[in-house]
This record gives sequence, C-alpha cells and structure tokens, in this order.
Amino acid sequence: AALTQRFNAFVQAHPELFTKLKPQLLFRDWKGVPNAITLADGHILITDDLLKLLDNDDEAYAVLLHELGHAHYNHVMHSVVRASLLSVGVAVVVGDASTVANTAVSAGTLAANMSYSRDMEIQADAFSAQQLNAERIGVAPFIRSFEKLENAYGDKKPNAKEENQSSVFDWFASHPNTEERIRRLHQFELAAPQ
Repeated sequence: AALTQRFNAFVQAHPELFTKLKPQLLFRDWKGVPNAITLADGHILITDDLLKLLDNDDEAYAVLLHELGHAHYNHVMHSVVRASLLSVGVAVVVGDASTVANTAVSAGTLAANMSYSRDMEIQADAFSAQQLNAERIGVAPFIRSFEKLENAYGDKKPNAKEENQSSVFDWFASHPNTEERIRRLHQFELAAPQ
C-alpha cells in the first residue's frame, strides 16, 4: 500500500512527464520471476519475488522510477515500431523469403534492436537517478537493488576460457551489464544532495 501510494503520488505530481498515458501500478505473483516491466498501455507490473528481494521501500521505489522512465520516454512503443521497421528494412535488403533469409532477417533485427534496448535501459536508469536525487533520496537504494539482483540471480563471472563466449552474449544482451549500470549510477551519486 505504501509503495502504491508513493507511485501514485509521483505520477500525480508530474503530469507533464506522462502526457500520453497515465501509468498504473499492478502487482503480480509470478513464481521465480523477480522483475518489473512497463507495458505499452502504461501499466507497470512488479512481481512479488522482486518485492521480497528488495526489502527496503526506497529500493523498490527506485526500480519503479526506472519503469516510469520507460513510460515517460515511451520506450515500449518505440521498440515495437523500431523492430517492425528493422524487419522490413532487412527483408528488403535480403530480398528473399526463404527460411535462410527469414533467419537472417530475424538475426539482423535482433542484433540491431539489442543495442537500442541497452540505450533505453541507460536512459531509464538516468531518469530514476535524477528523480531520486530530486527527492533527496540519492541513488544508493537503486544501486543496492542492482547488487541484490546480481547476488541472487546474476550470471556467473566468466573464467578465462569463457571470456570470448561471454563477450558474444554481452553483445546480444538487451540490458547493459550490471557492473556498468552501477558505475553509471555512481556518477549521479556525486550530484546527490548532501
């Protein structure tokens, strides 16, 4: 209830940030899925498993601000449109409707869209950090949320043998590396009110 109240208070206090859709918070019980996602219709879902992991209200609020950043920038719709345009563009270049060409279209679209998704995540992280600083909370709770997710569910660090394979997976990842995200958030820490 307290988290819903904070979420609604933020949305009501900042109507200029949400001119297309008014975000609404929903809770879901998806066993084993600690996540929060923004949908194209403005709904933001947060799972019970994520709330259990983030035992501090400020940590959960920081994650919700990140999702509100996606809503503000309309990232979901931008992704849908971009993926559609990329598919058409790659299909035109390939010019063949065979199975091999369809696979090439899918792979080309996926590769191009992953980098775009990472940029959106970075932008939503910055939105959350700026709002946390504006509310004099600071970015520490957001950093803790990433650390908790990494500790509970993060990928194992690659050993020397797996290093090349890991870099390939990083290239296809839709989210930036957790360490990179935390490093970026520390830059906002310097601007946090004292």
